[in-house]
Amino acid sequence: MRKFYLYNYCTRKLRFNNITKYVIVGIAGLLIGSNLVTYNLAKNVNAERYVQSLSPEERLIILSSSDEFSEEKFIHYLKELNVKFPYIVYAQAMLETGNFKSKVFRENNNLFGMKCATSRATTNKGEQYNHAMFDTWRESIMDYALYQSRYLNGIRSEEQYYSYLSSSYAEDSGYVNKLRAIVDKENLKEKFDKVQLSYR
Repeated sequence: MRKFYLYNYCTRKLRFNNITKYVIVGIAGLLIGSNLVTYNLAKNVNAERYVQSLSPEERLIILSSSDEFSEEKFIHYLKELNVKFPYIVYAQAMLETGNFKSKVFRENNNLFGMKCATSRATTNKGEQYNHAMFDTWRESIMDYALYQSRYLNGIRSEEQYYSYLSSSYAEDSGYVNKLRAIVDKENLKEKFDKVQLSYR
């Protein structure tokens, strides 16, 4: 059985913290304390007993159903993690996953076609279909952020970033041109410029 972990990026300490147990406790508290949920459950089952009867896996299923992937959440999370050139990274994910429909994305939660990392910090939990496998789509983004901080720290401009991707990331010689086309067609720069993070 695969284990699920959740992480939160601490911008003050610049590291990822495992918050799985806190989120599970929070969900249980939310289920117990919410009048709406309590009202619905109280029809047939005592709410507290119901929550206590859930296995950790079932509680995580409840959590994951409330954190299903969406393009809006993806955009916000790239901004939260302060990923460099997020509009290009978003275009990479669109290209690598066939617009978020590929098997590697659906089953591995792998947004970027990443292989298993062997010489850097990573959030991957193994390999499937010859690609890295992640417990959640957010962990795939965390992994890409770790990849950027390891290999792209010195890159300062969009053109440098595209040049790096062309020489060191992609096997397809037309990769960068495809990314540029996606960025333009989807107006990705404008989308990211409009995003405001509520905690800042």
